[in-house]
Amino acid sequence: MESHKCEILTRGYELDRASLIPPVIFFRYMEHLRWVSAASGAMDLMQLLSRGYLLVVAGQQLHLHRQVGMGVRLEASMKVNHAGRTSLTLSQAFREGDDLVAQGQVAAVLLDPTGAPAPLPEELRALAGAEPAPELCPRLEAARPDETWSWPTTVRPSDLDLYNHANQSS
Repeated sequence: MESHKCEILTRGYELDRASLIPPVIFFRYMEHLRWVSAASGAMDLMQLLSRGYLLVVAGQQLHLHRQVGMGVRLEASMKVNHAGRTSLTLSQAFREGDDLVAQGQVAAVLLDPTGAPAPLPEELRALAGAEPAPELCPRLEAARPDETWSWPTTVRPSDLDLYNHANQSS
């Protein structure tokens, strides 16, 4: 199965307080790579999107191997690992030269114009590899580690994307 690739140059306005690219920006890079792939015909999704279909993210995982700062040229690559009846599993990787910086995995579901799950076209099924994607972030079986934290937040209208998702909020 061929992978789709593009180059991403990290930018200064993406940096956090430590002058590093934070994980949320890698989720944006993952989204960017999916759109570049759809627009280039690598996944042939633009026809479906123009007819009102949506490929929505059902879940994502990110494993950050090391952090990078501004002005780093990353080679982003993506391949379809698995195609179910209505869903795809995509594996994405970000490399600086031969060095793996981050890898991600996305489960996406195809929705028809009414919002119901739709069967994947054969052209998309044909892109899937034979091997299942490796589990990047296994589920914790024990109690929550002491060093974890959480905080409540309010989603503002400006945090929503064009599908009313808050997944790309700042």
